[in-house]
Amino acid sequence: MKLIYLLPISLSLFLFFNFTPLCIKLKYLRENKNDLLTVQLRILWGIINLKFEVPLIEKSARGVKLAGSLKFKNKTVKEQKSHQEIQIFQLVGRVKYIREKIKKIAFLINLTAKRIRCKNFIWSTKFGLNDAAQTGILSGIIWSIKGCLLSVMKNFFIFKDCKPVLQVLPDFNKSGYRIEFEASFSLYIYQLYLLALVVLYLKHQGGEAIRWKTIQSRV
Repeated sequence: MKLIYLLPISLSLFLFFNFTPLCIKLKYLRENKNDLLTVQLRILWGIINLKFEVPLIEKSARGVKLAGSLKFKNKTVKEQKSHQEIQIFQLVGRVKYIREKIKKIAFLINLTAKRIRCKNFIWSTKFGLNDAAQTGILSGIIWSIKGCLLSVMKNFFIFKDCKPVLQVLPDFNKSGYRIEFEASFSLYIYQLYLLALVVLYLKHQGGEAIRWKTIQSRV
């Protein structure tokens, strides 16, 4: 008899927990070799607040290094320009690769489409190359990438109460880059299960590498 009484109570608690609103705040800062991702979770209307700071790194064949490291040691100006041109083609190739991945997981993303609210969205990019002309070209490419990604996001997230802010700030005087991204999303906990399916699928597909050699041969 006790189980009969416990069952509806357990079911009520389960439903209450899964339909509890959750606010996720993301803040990413990347400046040359240094980067940091901050994730803040606000649960039960602010009763529970969790904050995580994660420095992002990537693994290379020789060990572990900071992602996106740019070094021009013992290279001529011509070699540096060639290297920067390769990076531009790599960037375009990576965007195409991401678009193909999005198509493959569209059926999973559609499960959460128009159910997650975006309350804040700021994406600022400041950069500079050694060549002013290439800086101008890359500026246009970055604007195109940001516009494309934002249009895709608007198909899956609600931006009703949020006006996205995009900034591209080319620096023609010195090389380097700084990326700042800040966003906050409001959803229910049960929707995290659907997002987890997307993440697991992407992790399972992570073994597919981009063919950078093919991209580089076009330069």
